[in-house]
Amino acid sequence: MKKRLTITTVLAMIIVLTAPVVAARADVLLEPYDDDFYYRNSSNCVQMMQSFYTNGENGYVFLCSEPGEGNEKYSIINGETLFIQYTYNHNGEIWGVTETFLQNKKITGWIAMRQLYIIYDDSSPNLFPAKQPPGIESVNSDGNPASPVQPVEKRMWDNLFLPILSIILVTTVAVLTVVLIRVFWKKS
Repeated sequence: MKKRLTITTVLAMIIVLTAPVVAARADVLLEPYDDDFYYRNSSNCVQMMQSFYTNGENGYVFLCSEPGEGNEKYSIINGETLFIQYTYNHNGEIWGVTETFLQNKKITGWIAMRQLYIIYDDSSPNLFPAKQPPGIESVNSDGNPASPVQPVEKRMWDNLFLPILSIILVTTVAVLTVVLIRVFWKKS
């Protein structure tokens, strides 16, 4: 009876210790929260899911309640990071929708993509684009074209850290379990 209890305890320890190592992955499509324009026009929006720096001509950009000039809700200084979820073509100009925090308040708004500068990072859909997506121009605060950003080369092993760590942890737990079973087996 004692051997069964010990083995059951060891097996329970294995499950508890290896449970955090098992990772679940899923694709999630984020949609703007509380944006009436998006919900009315979602079928005409294109998924972007990309980070950008604000890069307005006058040192700031405006977030609007919907695509188009004249309906500004908030202003944001240049250099801030915005995550553009979806884009919309409004009369030939590309606008992006973002959710951000301003003054500890979550806001949703639309911004002309010409006022943004793309950030090439690991969330980029294409890590090595030849140029920015169509309709997006990068300018400095003086209105002159900005110099292009050189993309960072992504190495094959950059994304292997967590899987290798998981394998090491599971192997360590398995070895410790075998050792504990042998120790407890000899005692009983």
